[in-house]
Amino acid sequence: MMNAKKPDMPRIKKFGSIAYVHKPTGPSRKKLDDNCRIGFLVGYLEGQAGCQVYYPREHVVQHVEYVTTNEEIVHKDRYSDEYSATSKKSIMKKEMMNI
Repeated sequence: MMNAKKPDMPRIKKFGSIAYVHKPTGPSRKKLDDNCRIGFLVGYLEGQAGCQVYYPREHVVQHVEYVTTNEEIVHKDRYSDEYSATSKKSIMKKEMMNI
């Protein structure tokens, strides 16, 4: 950020947007297990690829390189009283596309 070139703005995603982080396959992951973790984008690290993702279920922030985001849904929308069924359908549609 402190160098002479401008940042690449299309790569910068909306803070607080929902993030889907792929779980790698391995011996502990079975065929019908979840293939991604759902969290929220909370920031970027200077000089490193990827972003910081907050997982509300585990209360953990993790740096990940490969993430898919849905900027239509942000943290405050998902955990508010007005969270509607249309937002839930949007999440389900996005999750089905990752399968």
